[in-house]
Order: sequence, then structure tokens, then C-alpha cells
Amino acid sequence: MHLTHKKKGFLEKWKLPTLLLIGIGVSGLGDFVYLIAINLLILDMTHSAAAVAGLWIIGPIVAILTNFWSGGFIDRGNKRNILILTDIVRAISVAIIPLLSSIWSIYMMLVIISLAKAFFTPASTTYITKLIPHHQRKKF
Repeated sequence: MHLTHKKKGFLEKWKLPTLLLIGIGVSGLGDFVYLIAINLLILDMTHSAAAVAGLWIIGPIVAILTNFWSGGFIDRGNKRNILILTDIVRAISVAIIPLLSSIWSIYMMLVIISLAKAFFTPASTTYITKLIPHHQRKKF
């Protein structure tokens, strides 16, 4: 009985972090699928390797322009709300991309997705770190 009670407490304690980690994993898998699809979409639309290369340039440029100030915003804001809002923005933006017919409008959606990711990634790292007690974190 004591062991069952201990297990139940453990599962209740880890319910939220597990859901968060599963959500981040599913989101990461979706990012990978979307990345392959967007490359094929741009190549099919333009038949240009340079246009596909433009996809790969947008993310780092947005990261350079936002990462130095997004951390301060994340530290002062509600990390949970930032995670939810940025993931919703990314999902809606990815859903809109197939409806767009212009390469420039697709690039603009990619800027929005990269901007949301610039907030999501550090917020998720901080949020996970705060959820998992220090003694339960893996050490490398």
C-alpha cells in the first residue's frame, strides 16, 4: 500500500512536466515535417535552389535580430503563457502557408514562425528547468 501511494504521488507530481515534454516533442516532430514540406513547396513553386536557400537564411537572421532582447522579455513575462501563445502563432502560421501563392508572403510567414520560435525555445528551456527539481535533473 505504501509503495502504491508513493507511485501515485510520483505520477501526480510528474503529470504536467510529462505533458509539457510530450508537447515539445510533438511540436519538434511537426517542425521537422513542416521544414521538409516547405522546402518542397518552394522548390515546386519557383524551381530555384536560391529560393530554397532563402528559407534557410530567414531563421538565423531573425534569431540574430531577436535573441539579444527576447530573453529579457521572457524573464519578465509569464513563461507558460509565452509558450502557449508562441506555439499557437506557429501552428496558425504553418497552417496558412499552403494557402499563400506568393513566395514573399511565404517568406513573411517564415519570419513570423522564426520570431515565435525565438521566444518559444528559451521560454521552454527556462520553464522545464523550473518544473524539474534540481535533484531530479540529469547531469552531463
